Amino acid sequence: MSASIDLSGTARLPAAPELLKAAAALRKHTSDAGETMQLAHSAWSFLAGAYTAPEQQQVHRAMDRPRHDGQALAAAGSRAAEALETFAAAVEGIRRQCLELQDDMEQLQEREQPVAGGGVQPAGMVTP
Repeated sequence: MSASIDLSGTARLPAAPELLKAAAALRKHTSDAGETMQLAHSAWSFLAGAYTAPEQQQVHRAMDRPRHDGQALAAAGSRAAEALETFAAAVEGIRRQCLELQDDMEQLQEREQPVAGGGVQPAGMVTP
C-alpha cells in the first residue's frame, strides 16, 4: 500500500494572523468613518435651527443621509470583519488538520516495509 496525500491546495491559504490583523483594521477604519459622519451630523444639527429657507427640509434631510450611510458603513465593516475572523479560524483548522494528516502519513510510512517488486508490506508481515 502506498500512502500519498496531496496537500498542495492548502499551500496558498493566507496566514490566520494576517486575516485577523486585516479584520481589526477593517473594523477600526469603518467604525472611525461612521463616527466621523456622526460628528459631522452633530455639528450640523447645532446650525439646523438657525437655517431657514424654503428648501430647509431638503437640506435637513440631505444632512441626515451621511449619518445613516456612516452607520451602515460601520455595520457592514463589522460584519465583514466577523467574516474574516471566521475565515481565519477555518484556515487555522485546515492547517492543523494538514499537520495531523502529514504526521499520520509519516507514522504509516514508518510502519511499512518495502517488498521485492516495488510494493510495501506492513511491518511484521513475512513474505513467503
